[in-house]
Amino acid sequence: MPDWLVRACITEGYLHLPFFDKARQAVTADKPVKQQRHFNILPFMLVSSSRSTGACIPPDVNAEFMVLCALVYEVDHYVEDVVAGLEGVNAREVERIVHEIFDESSTDRLPRRQSEYAPEHHKLESQLSQQLEKIKHTLRRRVSWVLGHPKVISASKHNQALLHMQLEAFYIGQITSVYESSSLTDSGKHQRSSTRSQESYHNWVHTTASAHASGPVVFTFLTCLLGASKDGQDCFQSTEAKYVAQDLSMHSACLVRMENDIGSVTRDRKEHNLNSVDFSEFDSGSTEEAEDLQNRLQQLKRLAAYERDCAKVAFARLGELGVADRVMKGLKGFCNVVDLCGQVYAMEDLTPALERCA
Repeated sequence: MPDWLVRACITEGYLHLPFFDKARQAVTADKPVKQQRHFNILPFMLVSSSRSTGACIPPDVNAEFMVLCALVYEVDHYVEDVVAGLEGVNAREVERIVHEIFDESSTDRLPRRQSEYAPEHHKLESQLSQQLEKIKHTLRRRVSWVLGHPKVISASKHNQALLHMQLEAFYIGQITSVYESSSLTDSGKHQRSSTRSQESYHNWVHTTASAHASGPVVFTFLTCLLGASKDGQDCFQSTEAKYVAQDLSMHSACLVRMENDIGSVTRDRKEHNLNSVDFSEFDSGSTEEAEDLQNRLQQLKRLAAYERDCAKVAFARLGELGVADRVMKGLKGFCNVVDLCGQVYAMEDLTPALERCA
């Protein structure tokens, strides 16, 4: 991008900030977070990703899409910094709360059996109960905004159901990731690769990690916005188009997670967060710690390049399948955002340090 266009995008993104922050606070009822680097740079990323290629997310969609991205960042920070820091609250109890929220929001499936998420103790202590109720209220407010959004309600039943499932997976992925990372706290620096020896990296990055990175949720929410209509038509009419769209979503999610991990490896080791390079597949055999880490990062960069290539193939295939021009332009804007975010993260970790680790 020429310098003049970069400056123009910064200016346009800056003009979005007042609306962006007002809308975010209206949804969350929260005061602005102390460290707002994510929120300040997000409008610029969305604007520049569209302007650089001319393939843009429509303006009527962009504003709501921006708010969802902000909510994703806030949920990530809330679970990592607040929920995980509460004494006496364990992963099973928080997962129970999430399942309850999504059971309450669903009219198309039977509630889970109580035994699936019942707390270990029949009666929780009063203080713990209050903490869990506060967590439930905070998370439910964000879930309600997403699933109750007018354009989500106007989207196809398929997209609504998919968003419901992926949003729940995102919340569970956040919780799983935080409590998995806690197991690294007492691990020695040479024992990190053994912490996930019972799961392959490929499986982890396509399940827990991709859900945690929010890629599938953001993608499906965008397609709900792009395809919302009175007759509830789906953006992707054929079975093949639906399949390829999900493939694009998954490759993009894996790419985001990998490039995020490339940029955050130093912070992750300080905060005891699980990083892609901690898996045994990345073992370089080197006994020198700095050299071993660089070798691991190089392998991760190669995998990220592979995921980017796969995403490009999936996007091209959707075009061949005759997906509507408005949708393809929106998806191109999405792919540009993913690519730009990855480049930014690879250069600098933007995620605020956890307050309890600062």
